[in-house]
Amino acid sequence: MQTRALWTGIALTVVLVGCGGTFSTEGSTGGSPGSGGQSSAGGWTTGGFPSGGRSAFGGAIGLGGTYSQGGAISKGGSGGCSQISCAYPYCPDGVVTTPPGQCCPVCSCANTVCAQPICPPGVGLVTPPGACCPVCASNSTDSCSQVVCNLTPQPCPQGYMPGREPGACCAGCVPNGDPISINCSGVACPAIEQLCSLGYTPGHYMSECCDGCIPDPKYCQHDSDCLIADRPRSCCGCPEAISIRMYQEDACWFDVSAPRPIPQSCYPQAVCGAYCGVCAPPGTAMCVGNQCTEYRPVYL
Repeated sequence: MQTRALWTGIALTVVLVGCGGTFSTEGSTGGSPGSGGQSSAGGWTTGGFPSGGRSAFGGAIGLGGTYSQGGAISKGGSGGCSQISCAYPYCPDGVVTTPPGQCCPVCSCANTVCAQPICPPGVGLVTPPGACCPVCASNSTDSCSQVVCNLTPQPCPQGYMPGREPGACCAGCVPNGDPISINCSGVACPAIEQLCSLGYTPGHYMSECCDGCIPDPKYCQHDSDCLIADRPRSCCGCPEAISIRMYQEDACWFDVSAPRPIPQSCYPQAVCGAYCGVCAPPGTAMCVGNQCTEYRPVYL
């Protein structure tokens, strides 16, 4: 009886030692220090699981990994990420974070509160790459640099003469002051949608019946090429998105966020008697499809 009890105790001891060796082996695989990104037992999440990789109780993985001198990030402990070298993102006003299930960090703007900068007239807002908050950016680059103008313009219709509309990159037709009469009854316009080159937009002059490609004064390349502006009108109208070129070349427009004096010649001699109602609060000027467009968020 004593001999059988002695062997039973030895067998139980061997089992316990084997279990302890299993924990030790996993700890050296996923949580040993010195293998690129592991930290001590401070890397456990609230739920009690390590933030990355397999480890022993003393080798939980930290959130960020190890930062090398070259700026790359190596996340240790996870088999899929241990061989990946990530470029460290530049976040001037955000927070560097690694999304769950991802290997490389990104800039997060989730908790960033931005102050709305007040820009001088004619200067729009632009958000630099990697940034969360917009800044004032002058229209220093030529917004017409990608436009190739038609060197053989079409003849101008009745009431128009060759010229360049304020804000347009290319010359087209402008009103000459002659009265316009038009009758489009019986005119069949092509059903094919106009595909216009950069700097032009589908449209027609007041004395024409069918659309063609005419110079677009609202052409843009970036959001900073646009602003919300208004002007004196003879009838109903609300602020709209225009190009910086229109604002600079036509003194009748004024920036709704920073009004400027308007020449007396811009005010109409007569106004219509219609009830126009109240305009909605101005939205945000954005460059959409190479045309300055007013954007208003839709709240459900």
